[in-house]
Amino acid sequence: MAKRAAQKVAELWRLHRAQRFIFKTAMREELPGDLRDLCGKGYLIASLCMNEISAIYNHLKSPVEDDLLQFPAEEIAGLFEIPGKTSAEHLIRYLKDKQHKLLKKYTKLLEHFEETETNRVLKDHIFVLERLTEKLKTATD
Repeated sequence: MAKRAAQKVAELWRLHRAQRFIFKTAMREELPGDLRDLCGKGYLIASLCMNEISAIYNHLKSPVEDDLLQFPAEEIAGLFEIPGKTSAEHLIRYLKDKQHKLLKKYTKLLEHFEETETNRVLKDHIFVLERLTEKLKTATD
């Protein structure tokens, strides 16, 4: 069970890494100030979540520079699915979709850590990510 949980935690870490990349890419585009601020917050949230996920992963399996956390080059291109020149609107739609998928993975992972400190950290992440998802939705509606 610990191995399966470690795999799920590693997947969350990779997804946060992808989210961080997309937020950073979106901030390079011409965005209205409020949307740029929202992308900056998303970038920071992804970075903080990555750090906390690393701690959880280290508790399950060491070291954090494990093969489970690495992206093969061909997987990165497929994961992001972003053409070279992309509009800011497309990036925001992409981020909203990925946020929903990330939240589903968090919910599935919660069952592996019932009534533990890790469970509380994951629930905190879910809360912050849900708020970010709502803001992304209202920013583009």
